[in-house]
Amino acid sequence: MTKRIYIVVLTLLAVASASVVFAKDVPVNEQIMYGHVERTDALVKTNEVFLQRVDEAGVSREDASIQFAQLGWKSLGQGDVSMASRRFNQAWILNPDNYLVYWAFGIIAFDRDNRMDLASEMFDKALSLKKSAPVLADYGRVCEMAGKPDKAISLFKEGLGLDPKEKRCYVGLMRAYGASKDWEAIRYWLNEGESHQAFTPDEIAKYKNWITESEKIS
Repeated sequence: MTKRIYIVVLTLLAVASASVVFAKDVPVNEQIMYGHVERTDALVKTNEVFLQRVDEAGVSREDASIQFAQLGWKSLGQGDVSMASRRFNQAWILNPDNYLVYWAFGIIAFDRDNRMDLASEMFDKALSLKKSAPVLADYGRVCEMAGKPDKAISLFKEGLGLDPKEKRCYVGLMRAYGASKDWEAIRYWLNEGESHQAFTPDEIAKYKNWITESEKIS
């Protein structure tokens, strides 16, 4: 991230902290797309100042959106959903066609908000902007956790069609088929992952042991 954008972030932190309005126990500036509701005058002003300062920094809004999305993913990886949500909203304001933002919104909608309907909407939007194996892997995980194994399996397979080395799609397929104790399918996808070098030798050994031990007690 450039120094100029970093300064914008620091400045915005001070401004945005004074404009937080709570709704459903989540601040408006942390809700997905600000909660799909009309923004307060204070928040609108904050966003206008934000866009103005980005423009003055000489960085395109598209590039800045990617940078803020990357900051959001970093915070999400660190478990700071609050900060991540703010960064993704800022990235969305900068470029409403940034697939990275909708991908993240899908994860947050499910994991934090327990909104499968909104999660699906966000993932579908992300995929309409860019077909991506990692997005499909996360979408599949969400569907699997929501009790939609058939949808999850379809998404994982679609992901592998885009990138046969996407490990999480293989793991998701083995997990999904494991729920129905379809050991033949599990072995098939483990072998496919091995043939495409998606797993390390240690991981292959671990999964083979898991299959053997699970079959014994099934």
